Amino acid sequence: MVPYGNAFYQKLTSPLTFSDGVQSDVASYIIFQQGTEIKVQNGYTKAIDYKGSNAATVINAFLSALGSNGGNIFTRLGTYSLDSLISLPSNIYFCGEGNRTIFQASSTLTGISSLFVNSDTT
Repeated sequence: MVPYGNAFYQKLTSPLTFSDGVQSDVASYIIFQQGTEIKVQNGYTKAIDYKGSNAATVINAFLSALGSNGGNIFTRLGTYSLDSLISLPSNIYFCGEGNRTIFQASSTLTGISSLFVNSDTT
């Protein structure tokens, strides 16, 4: 187990290397943008398990599939426009690439105080 902030992550047996040379050995899944498409890469198999043009839909789909099993989610830099809330189940550790990872509400999502909600309490 590897400490990261207040959380601990299971190290992968071999680190992921992104096209820009950045390595990650702590992510179960990696969210990133490629053109207009949002992709979710499995940190263990390196396969793209989820993809689509709507960030909220793609992210919620794989988080729903994870359920209470949990996971360590690393989000690559970029601006992710959300047209609905992200429902985080328990046991999910969500981190980004510093202040270069931005989740912002689209113009259709108004009157909210947070883009993320605990799906175990809603």
